Amino acid sequence: MMVVPGSIPNIILSLITKKKCQLNNTARYNYFNLFLRITVGIAAVLFIASKLINDFPFQLNEFKTTNVNWYLLIVVLVLGAFNWRIETYKWRFLIANVRKISMSRAFKLVLTGITVSLITPNRVGEIPARAYLLNDKENLKHLIYYTFIGSYAQLLITWLMGSIGLYFTLSLIEINIPSSSLLILSLLGIFLLVAFFFFEKIKLMVFKFFKIESVIIKQPNQFLVALFYSFLRYVVFFVQYWLVLEAFNIHFTDINSLWLITVCFLIASVVPTLLISELGVRSSVAVLVFSSLSDNNLSIISASVLLWVINIGVPAIIGLFGLKELRIKN
Repeated sequence: MMVVPGSIPNIILSLITKKKCQLNNTARYNYFNLFLRITVGIAAVLFIASKLINDFPFQLNEFKTTNVNWYLLIVVLVLGAFNWRIETYKWRFLIANVRKISMSRAFKLVLTGITVSLITPNRVGEIPARAYLLNDKENLKHLIYYTFIGSYAQLLITWLMGSIGLYFTLSLIEINIPSSSLLILSLLGIFLLVAFFFFEKIKLMVFKFFKIESVIIKQPNQFLVALFYSFLRYVVFFVQYWLVLEAFNIHFTDINSLWLITVCFLIASVVPTLLISELGVRSSVAVLVFSSLSDNNLSIISASVLLWVINIGVPAIIGLFGLKELRIKN
């Protein structure tokens, strides 16, 4: 190799300049990632704080005037941790097709996904956020798909149980909609959800949406396992709602009235909510559904808000510590 006089210093200078540019780019990405984490964290904290500031006075008043069963509330809190543990098992099981992670990391990312989702309408950001937090660009589409399947299974269970609940409780709910229409709409929703796994064209449309060339659920029983985990979570949700209402002295008179909880979940799952109105909508749905049990709307709202704090607020605060996983790669 022939070296032109004076070229070696130029080569060295070029390498130094290139390295300096790379370091500058890395620094910019690091600062941007830090800004992103701080922004998401502050937004999540402000959202939770706004909910507590708006509703805490009512909650505090209810705690003072009502003989609240604190033992039941402690059980509800423990079930909340168990609930997200089940979700972690389900998500970890599904994404194991393309990415294997430890249980502890999966649990941390599930909680951080809740934190990020708070700044999106209807918390739809939880699906891509959880997958993105794995920092696996090569398998990102597949990870989003598997996370979507987990949420899909949960929605299917919610609609199925809610439809059964409608059958038993329509006479108890004061809704000015023909009972036949509610049942038809609910059954239609279940059909559309189940159709994904029985009609190939619908499958292909979903795969095309996620830009996945092939069917990546390799075993037919994988979705059944996801449904099983989703049903376990649903049972935990159900027991939590039952206990928190009982804690605020909203009592269920018979087995049929317990089905009102499934109807509440069903309506809450189909009513679109904006970021600020989520708690208000859920509380309104709870008052509408459980008004046949009690005219104490304040207790019903307090129970609904407290359940949101236990299942969403507390995990989201814990999830703040996992925001360091949120980064844009250079």
